[in-house]
Formats: sequence, C-alpha cells, structure tokens
Amino acid sequence: MSIPRVQPLLLLVLRMAGDRNKHSVEEFRKRMIGNFKLSRKEVKPTHSKSDKNVFVNRVANALVGLVMRKFVVRKSPREGSYRTTKRGIAELKKKPRELYCEPLG
Repeated sequence: MSIPRVQPLLLLVLRMAGDRNKHSVEEFRKRMIGNFKLSRKEVKPTHSKSDKNVFVNRVANALVGLVMRKFVVRKSPREGSYRTTKRGIAELKKKPRELYCEPLG
C-alpha cells in the first residue's frame, strides 16, 4: 500500500486522540503504520526537493490541520504530545465519515 494522503489521516488521528489521553507524535505514526499496514520500506521515502520523510510530514500535517480546526490541542511542546478538545469530541459524536481541512501553504 502507498502512503496515505493527509485527508484520510485526519479522521483516524482525531479518533485516536478522542480517548482524551495525551498521545505523542510517535504514537500517532505507529498507529497509522499499523492501520494502513505499511511496511518499513513504504514509510521511508523522502521528498525529492526537501529530503524530508513523506510519511512523517503527512502525519504532522494531519495534526496541524486538526489543531487549526481546534479539534486537538498540543499539550506539551517539549514532549510533542496532543490531546483532543471538547470541540473534537463533539465532532466525533457526529460520527463523521471523513474530515476535510484546507491544504496548508
């Protein structure tokens, strides 16, 4: 399977954060790797221009999109942990089939 785009990650990341516990970025990445059944080889590619890891950037962009919509909040910048907000819980209660955030940049 190929690395998912940001849009499919949004709802999965919000659902993971929906347990109201703090989660690290690494936890989100591991969960997404398991959910999409990605191999180590599949998560290694980097952008040709920036040399940044594609998978890492997509998970980070999903988190930023959720923070911008105030569905999750960054709890500890030093630890890089996130937790859902009341607004995020309210959105999950609607049982959305997908989430959409405007592209960054």
